[in-house]
Amino acid sequence: MTILDINHKQEELINELFEKVRAQFPQITRQEISVSPEDKEHLWVFVDAPLSEEEEVEFFNFTGDLEADILLETGYWISLMPRFSPIMEHVL
Repeated sequence: MTILDINHKQEELINELFEKVRAQFPQITRQEISVSPEDKEHLWVFVDAPLSEEEEVEFFNFTGDLEADILLETGYWISLMPRFSPIMEHVL
């Protein structure tokens, strides 16, 4: 596993982004941070996200806006990368 060189501002932005998203989707949990294989300036923050299909769409819309704001305001490209796991619903 590679150790990433993340500066204080990046860590602060990652934490703020995750907390804002978790306020909307409390079931998510933060996992590892990685770098995009296509752009070393793009940080990926993996999260476990047990969401329904409808919540997945809401998740992408919500996080996309926040991630774009961070990029435009700070120049840091940070994305939450969900690992969706199906919600087990009981069928009667």
